[in-house]
Amino acid sequence: MKNVALVILLMFGISFHTHAQKGLFAGNQKKMIGQKYSCGKLDNLLKGWKYTGGFALTNNDGSGIDQTITTYQKATTILVLFTTNVENSPDCTIEDVLEITNVATHTNLQTATCTVNGESHVDLLALEKGGKILKAWRADRDRLHFAKAGTKGVNCAAEGL
Repeated sequence: MKNVALVILLMFGISFHTHAQKGLFAGNQKKMIGQKYSCGKLDNLLKGWKYTGGFALTNNDGSGIDQTITTYQKATTILVLFTTNVENSPDCTIEDVLEITNVATHTNLQTATCTVNGESHVDLLALEKGGKILKAWRADRDRLHFAKAGTKGVNCAAEGL
C-alpha cells in the first residue's frame, strides 16, 4: 500500500512539474524565452510578425514588476508573449511564449475579456470560433508562464484578434 501511495505521489509531482514549466506551449519559439529587449522595441525581434494587441496584467503586490501580454500574428500562427519589466529599467524580459499554429479562418484569440462562470479573469486567453471556446490558457502571474486552462464555463466578449 505504501508503494502505491509513493507511486501516486511521484506521478503527481512529475505531472505538476510538467505543467509548471516555461516553454511548454512555445513550439518553435522557445529560443525567445529569457531574451531581454529594449521596452517598446519588441517589433525589432519579430520581423515579419504583425502586432495585434497587448495589455498589462495589473500587479499590485508592490514588487515593482510590470507584466504584459502582447500578441502577434503571421499567416495562420498567433504568438503570445508574456513579458516583465522591473520598475525604472529600460529593459524588458520575455518570460514565456505561447505559439498557436494552424489557426483557422474566423478563429479569434480572446484576451482580457473572458469570464469563467461569470467571474472576470483578465489573465485568461481563449481561442474562440463562432462563440465556441476551443482552447484556453492562463498567464500565471506568480510563476511567469502560460498554463493550460479548462474551457468549461469560459465565456469571452466578441472582441478578439
